[in-house]
Amino acid sequence: MAKCTLSGVRFLFYIMQLKLRFKLLVCGMGLLLLQTFFPLPVEWQLGILLFLVFAVGIPHGGLDLFLDRSMARSGNNRHTVRFLLRYLSYAVLYALVWLWEPVAAFIIFLFITSIHFGEMDWMMGSAKRTGKLLSLLYGMAWIFLLLCWHMKEAAPICELMTGHSFSAMRFMEFSTFLMPYTLIFLALVTLGCYYVLRRSSGQSGMANLLLIQTVVLVFLNFRLPLWLFFGFYFGVWHSLLSLDLMRTQLKMSDDFKGWKALAWKALPFSVLAWGSVVAVVLLSGTAIKSTTIVQLVFSVIAVLTLPHLQVFSKLTARSVS
Repeated sequence: MAKCTLSGVRFLFYIMQLKLRFKLLVCGMGLLLLQTFFPLPVEWQLGILLFLVFAVGIPHGGLDLFLDRSMARSGNNRHTVRFLLRYLSYAVLYALVWLWEPVAAFIIFLFITSIHFGEMDWMMGSAKRTGKLLSLLYGMAWIFLLLCWHMKEAAPICELMTGHSFSAMRFMEFSTFLMPYTLIFLALVTLGCYYVLRRSSGQSGMANLLLIQTVVLVFLNFRLPLWLFFGFYFGVWHSLLSLDLMRTQLKMSDDFKGWKALAWKALPFSVLAWGSVVAVVLLSGTAIKSTTIVQLVFSVIAVLTLPHLQVFSKLTARSVS
């Protein structure tokens, strides 16, 4: 198994990411304390989830054009047009799959989400086959653990997203059977990642952090309600770590000025994505209920995740030299 080493600039970046990861884990524990002593009603939890999805989750995909241009070192109009056509083609084709074959689309969604979350949680990039495999397995273990543990709340959403092909009861029965295996699977994958990181020259700090972050995130997953945990995991943990990686690629400073510039850069495409979500909700023709809104929001995010993954995977593949 080939060893991975970090160049000077990338090494400094990962040292900063270690600090950011610790800070975000502390924020997660703070959220748990808040929920323990001042329990929030479900409506507030859903409000926090949607706020974080709109305020941080969606904008972290609003930089894809600029990232692609930066990695390709090309800013001409022809490159921009090709990128936008390719990006929209992926989104439209996937949207059609959702309309015609929702079960297949749901399975694809779980797969690409596993890749996407795993690429950020796994801290050694995905340029090599080992990195790609471990990031996929780590992300897959996480997605199934999250869903199985919270399936009571997630089942109605899953039923809607699969076009009622599977009832909420069937999802709950399946998750009850699968739950212990997902925990074992995550433990084995985490130990495998830890072993690879320990073998890699100079990566003992990241190996230890991987164990710490996994234990803390599992604890938060078990203790927090679904909407609060997923709001934290996607809207805070995943999105802010991703934005930090993007900020580095775009050569923006790690201060208020740099993050403000990053937010402004992401704003135009974020507005388009926000508008798409609102339009889908308004034009759906279904009764406006919390489960329906969450399902529709997640469906739009799923459609946007596929083209976003094409850019983000290239970015994480560059993270390790």
